[in-house]
Amino acid sequence: MTNPKFHSLPNFKAVHQFLGDGNAENDLKNILMKEIFSIEEKIGKDKLHKDISVYSTKGRVKTASSIFLKTKRKLRDSFGEYSDYAGVRVLVMFEEELLKVLDYLLKEVVEHGKLYEMKVFNMDDHIKQGLKELENFKAHENNGFNSISKEIFDYIDREPRYRSIHILFGKKINYRKDLFGYGDGIFVLELQLRTLTDDLWAEMEHKLAYKQGKTNQQLATSFAHLKDDLTTMGKRLSSLRRLRARQMAVNQLSIIGSGPYLFLDYENEWDPLEFLPKNQQLHSVVQKLRDASKDYAVDDTSEPARNKYIDTAEPLLAKIDELFANSHEGKASEISENNKDKIDYFVRMERGYVAFLKGNYLDAHDIYSAITIDSAYSDRPVPHLRLGEVSFVRNAIGEKSCVHDRGLVQSDQTNRDDSKTHESSQLNVHQGGQGQSSSGRNDDQGQSCFDASLAAFDKAVDLVYTAFKDGKASPVQRKVGAGIINKVASIYMLLGADEYLDYCIELYRFVAEMVDGLTDPSPIMTSNNLGWCYVEKMRISYEERKNGPDGAWINEISYWHGKAWNTLEIIFRDLEDQSKLNKFSSNHLDTASWFLFQTWRLLQHTSEREKNVLRGQIVKKSPGFVYSTPDAALKKAEEFCRLGWGLKNRAIFSASSVYAQRHHTEEIMEAKKNHPSDG
Repeated sequence: MTNPKFHSLPNFKAVHQFLGDGNAENDLKNILMKEIFSIEEKIGKDKLHKDISVYSTKGRVKTASSIFLKTKRKLRDSFGEYSDYAGVRVLVMFEEELLKVLDYLLKEVVEHGKLYEMKVFNMDDHIKQGLKELENFKAHENNGFNSISKEIFDYIDREPRYRSIHILFGKKINYRKDLFGYGDGIFVLELQLRTLTDDLWAEMEHKLAYKQGKTNQQLATSFAHLKDDLTTMGKRLSSLRRLRARQMAVNQLSIIGSGPYLFLDYENEWDPLEFLPKNQQLHSVVQKLRDASKDYAVDDTSEPARNKYIDTAEPLLAKIDELFANSHEGKASEISENNKDKIDYFVRMERGYVAFLKGNYLDAHDIYSAITIDSAYSDRPVPHLRLGEVSFVRNAIGEKSCVHDRGLVQSDQTNRDDSKTHESSQLNVHQGGQGQSSSGRNDDQGQSCFDASLAAFDKAVDLVYTAFKDGKASPVQRKVGAGIINKVASIYMLLGADEYLDYCIELYRFVAEMVDGLTDPSPIMTSNNLGWCYVEKMRISYEERKNGPDGAWINEISYWHGKAWNTLEIIFRDLEDQSKLNKFSSNHLDTASWFLFQTWRLLQHTSEREKNVLRGQIVKKSPGFVYSTPDAALKKAEEFCRLGWGLKNRAIFSASSVYAQRHHTEEIMEAKKNHPSDG
């Protein structure tokens, strides 16, 4: 009798002894689990600090029973012939992200190992061709990949709808070298890369139909249809992603282009022009710098104007440094110690402003960060706003890591005395700063730029509120505080208007209270910002109206309609006078037209009974509102829409605002075309 092959296969006890149970330090299972954890940990950290689009990872080590059954399926008696004892599945959301993440994996994860094999299952030709063009794939080719591998780009030993990329690479591990076929203690690990939808199908197919599907035709057919549905869904999601990417590109342009918000004036007691003698040369130079700043920020913020301002400001700042140094040596009129601090603050803030405008974001970050931890200035809200702004821009351009705002010693300390420098150094040590470079920047990873921006904005808002609630805010402080709150509210609107709408309403209400009685900022600007939020609340209430009981939605919508009208009435009143049109921006007209369009939509798409009730509520809660019929509302919406496109957009994030304004115009014009009798 011949010796049957099944007789030579390892029994379950042998498999269990080979793998171990993970309890002993030198168990193979324990060693492999550590390797898998190390890979997942690295990918997780790189997600935070590098631009890689990994959605999630799933690591696993095969169980003893899984290995045992595989020996039966493959009729192999050598443990070293298998290459999937341990691996990590890497998932991306969209097919477009596969190649970029694959390139990352080949460089960062396989880098210290040896690439043995790559299997590409049922991928489209552009993926297979793009793979060969990857920089790090070519690097492995140059390292002998082709000569030792089975480079397979059409792998058919799986269900034809299974889509995935498998990477096999070797790593040395401290375990029995005689067990593995690659020699010298090399153990093969597997990386699997696929999309979420492909993974969903593979998981369900493996759970419900793998192997059984080959004998159960109904299962096989059902999963084939399911795969087709998931493929269609994946393509739709990719299409939505592309649309979202366009909007994000506009937002990125807006964020980078916005720069530092306005020229936020100095309170009288902090303004060098208020305490420097007018006959002193330092006063004259400061005056020139202030005039240049205001001319740029108020009159013309175009790129040529910005470059002109920078060319003017830099030599003036150098001259102030020179005169300030002379004043320390007694060569100029004496300046009190208190006023020296204030001039130092002024110069550092202006230098940060110039660096920000030049796009030297890290320099600007260092300057503002150092100011916010200086005890003489830490309660000033503007540096915290500027720190938030520059961190937000750095996040927008892809800088994931941002030095902690309390974790550096600013190199721009030349004008500070030794005690101040020592104080800042002590703060750095106290906050756990490390890795300080010779330039004064902290080289550790710190918090993310996005986190740093949120923390700085929150601190700025808190400082503004504290000054105002104590009743000590001067008119200049109220004006500056309003500018700070407006910028922060705009940030949150950009992050997600619907999600943070209630928070923005609270911020804009605070601004309205703060500037009450002031002529600058303009009352119509304050009304426009708050009114816009009320219009959006009205829109959201309308879109969610079917979720509530009959009639309840009318009360809610009419409430927000009344809030919007009572806030925007000042704008509508002045818009009736064409001679006053030059005081408005396209943003005011966009808000007014969007409000009227939402009113038209309410009146147009309701039953006659609801329409009568709604009209009655509008008359009651929006006294003076004269556009309570669909015809009147849509006609005026179109008129304001046309007028708005002839005016300048003055939003903080103008590119994003123009993008939204275009969308509103399209909706209004489409409504007019489809409902000519309503306008």
